Formats: sequence, structure tokens, C-alpha cells
Amino acid sequence: MKHSFTQVQNWSTPLKFSLLIFSVFLVFACNTPETHKSSRPLEINPIFNKQNANADFEKKIESVKHTENKPKITIDSNQTLIKVIDTNLDLDTHEEQILIVKNNTSVDSKIRVLVADFDNIIDSYSISWEAETASNNITSFSISLKDVTGDHNLELICSGSDMEGKETLNIYRRTPADGGIKLHFSEILNLTADGSIEIKENHRSQAYQTGISDGISFQVIVTSTDTDSDNILDLKQETYFWQNQESIYKLISVDKLPGKEIADSKLRTLYRSNREYFKNFLAGPWMLANSDNNLSYNNSIVYFDTENEQIIFSNIDFQEIYVWESSSKTLSNTLLIACKNDLVPFLDVSLSVRVLDINNINLRFKDNSTRNSRNTTNQAWTGTYFKLSPKIQRDLIRDYRSTPGDSTIPILSGYYKSDTGAEIFFNTSNFKLMEKGEQITGGFYLVNNGLKIAEFKILDKNKILKKTLVYKYDFFKESNDIEIIRTLILIPGELTIQGFVPSGEQFTRYTQIEQIEKDDSNTNFNK
Repeated sequence: MKHSFTQVQNWSTPLKFSLLIFSVFLVFACNTPETHKSSRPLEINPIFNKQNANADFEKKIESVKHTENKPKITIDSNQTLIKVIDTNLDLDTHEEQILIVKNNTSVDSKIRVLVADFDNIIDSYSISWEAETASNNITSFSISLKDVTGDHNLELICSGSDMEGKETLNIYRRTPADGGIKLHFSEILNLTADGSIEIKENHRSQAYQTGISDGISFQVIVTSTDTDSDNILDLKQETYFWQNQESIYKLISVDKLPGKEIADSKLRTLYRSNREYFKNFLAGPWMLANSDNNLSYNNSIVYFDTENEQIIFSNIDFQEIYVWESSSKTLSNTLLIACKNDLVPFLDVSLSVRVLDINNINLRFKDNSTRNSRNTTNQAWTGTYFKLSPKIQRDLIRDYRSTPGDSTIPILSGYYKSDTGAEIFFNTSNFKLMEKGEQITGGFYLVNNGLKIAEFKILDKNKILKKTLVYKYDFFKESNDIEIIRTLILIPGELTIQGFVPSGEQFTRYTQIEQIEKDDSNTNFNK
């Protein structure tokens, strides 16, 4: 097998923690070929005693006042800044900013999207275009950049929900500005649906990939309950197609999707219930089913903690905790949940939970981080889960207790690149960092005794200690048939007698991609 390392940008996966596992039982972390053993097993109950998430509008507004990037324009005092995305929409020398704002004086005000462009005449940034979306809910709102029409230009895709919990979608396409050269966009689709809205992405030809020709446009599909049917599982599917001559998306087809008859009275009650009843149904632990349906204590688990308004994902290596911010019932058997990472609030995700039967659910985990303009699906937590009965929980505890466990420390080696372009090379206990044209060298070490700490010692050109930086770190690895993806996250702070205290500065995510090509030659690594 031939291996080669390449770099990646804007690849976002939610921050993963190694504190393991739920209150129902404990799961050990086991060592892998890329880790060193640490002598102490980790046994921590992750259900933190925190105040429940408050749905009050003012507190939600307060929680989103801090964003990763700084706005390049002045925001009105009656507006709250929700997100800022730095990007280049027109391939000129200056980046543009996409800003998401909401009027902070009214809970039912609509979310607005602004585009700030650099004005060479005044030598500063100004708003070149803005629009009001159909969404009110700041916790479920997300924006991505995607070429849905196939003309090699990126459209602005704004997804969210309104005050009634209905899904919303606005798509804006770049068009010439009237009487000027500023960036301008026109709305090509505006949908509000009491159901689900999906952009169906089709494979595009090599000619499109190389820029020789335009590609096929993506369809937009709205799925909702068929109100003309007595069966609550009967659905209606509306498909919108891009009309190039009219420069707009139009409804072209409506199809009926008959569902199965519901024999279970509990399911009938659930499907006709409100979202609170649906949440209570999900409460507790669910285990990700293996392809062979074998039960094992090291399977991934999702724990819906309705009491503390948290959702906890955990497996043998990692744990992620999310604050359960809002949820809406999009279909009779589907709940859409908006969450934010418990430690890094800029990492927000949406979960689509569809009930298959009384003991099984299908969960889709979608990353809406502002670093991730593609809003990709996280395959690690996506899949079919089954309810853990008390008996299964006892069996898993028994298996856990009979299995030795130990904490792990990753081996850092080779080239990594951050989302912001910083490059770092690890070689045994040494590192070389290239950031903003400056080269920094020194040594580092990692400690994991229940608290993951990374210490970087920066040396001057005479090899004299210049500065020591302390971070809380997290490391995880994902792999498939063609590549291995390693991610290192560093959260700056300091060690005190109370433990690690974050500095409040932005965390840094470094990523390494190892590409795997199968052939008959020996394994080599090109870094």
C-alpha cells in the first residue's frame, strides 16, 4: 500500500473529548497502534451538573454575541451578530465577509444575511448587499456556500426554521448590481415547509470539474405529511428544479409516497404527539448498530439527556457533549435538533432523528460550523441506533468490568495544517511551526492523567527557552478505504491549582490527511 500525506482546509469535525462514558455505565478507552499507554484508567461520569439550557430569547441572544471572526463593518446596536464568515466570492484581491444578524429587540424578527465588500474608493469595507431570510430561530440557522445551479458560481444557502418550527430555505444567486460594481445577489428560492427540505446533490461530470462546461443543477425536495390521507405515515414530495432561462427554482412535480400501516399503538401515539412528547421518547441511551448487528460495549452511543438538556455522543475513544438548544418536529416520525458544542460554542450541529420503530431510530449528524461552508455529514455518529434496555445496560457493564482499559496519548508525527493556514511539523518531541510568515521551533510533550495537557516550549535561535505555551488538547482519527484523517485541537490556557483554565482565545484545529493508494509496491510515506 502506498501512503501519502496531503493538506486540507476548512475540514471541520466537532471537537472530540476523551472523557468516557454515560451515567448508565462506564466505557474504557483502549490503546490503538498510534498511542502510548498511560497507567491510569479513566472513569468519569460526564453528566455535568450544569444549569439547564434556557430557551429565553434574551439568553439565546447573549450566547451568540461572540463569533470566531471579527466583523469588518460596524453592526447596528439593535442587531446581534450571529455568525461571520470570511470568504472570497468574486476572486478579487480582497476577501468578502458574510454576516448573519438578527434584530435584538424582537423575538419574532427575521434573520438577515449581509455581504460586506472592500470599497477601493473609501479604502474600507461596506455593505454591498443584504436580504431578509424566512428564518427566525438563531439556534437552527445555518449558511453554506454551494454551486446548486451548476454555473461554477457559489450560491448562498440559508437554512433554518421559523417561530412555528417549520423548516425554511433561502437560496441567493450572484447577479449584476443595478448601476454599480458592488456584489449583488438575487433570491432564487424561498421555502417554508411543515416537513423536511433537502438539496439533492447529483454527481457532476469531469468536464464540470475541470471548468470546461456547466454542470447539472441540484434539485430541492420538500417532504411533508400528506394531509389528504388518513395514514399519518403517508407523505407528499414536492420537487423544485432550476429554470435557467427564468433564473429561478420552480415546483415541477408532486409525488405521493404511501407509508406503512402502523400496527403499534405506541407508535401511533408518538407520531401524533408534539415535540416534547417526542423528546421524552428519545430520553436515555441508544447504541449504534454494527453492520453485523453484534452487541459490544465499544459501540458508539448517543445519550439524550432531557433533564439537563444535553446530548452526549461517546465511543471507545472519544466523547462529545452538546447543549440541546432547540428542536422541531418536521415530520410525524422525525425530530430536528439544533445543538452547540459544550466546550466550543462555535461548533454547532443539527441532528435529524427519524423513528424507524419503537426500538430503533436513524440519526443523521450534520456539522454546521462556520468553518465548514459545506455543512458536511459526520459519518462517525450517523447511522441506525437501537434503544438500550436495562438488561442490555447491565450486560454492557459486566463486559466493561471484565475488560482492562487505559488512557492514551497520541503520537504526533509529520505535517499538519490548521484551518487558518498555519503549518506545523512534528518530529519525535520537536516541532516546527510556520504562521504568518514566521517560523517557530521548539519542543513539546503531551500528558493524559485524566486531563489532556500539551506543553510547547518555544526556543530562540540560540536554543534558549523563550516562552512556554500550555494547551488542553484533543486528538482523534477517522479512516476509510482511501484516506486516514488525523485532527489535533489545541485550546490555549494555563494550569492553576483549580486545574486547566482556558484563556478565552480561539482554539486551533490542525488536520493531517494520509492518502492510501493500493498497489503491489512497498509502503511509503510522502510528507
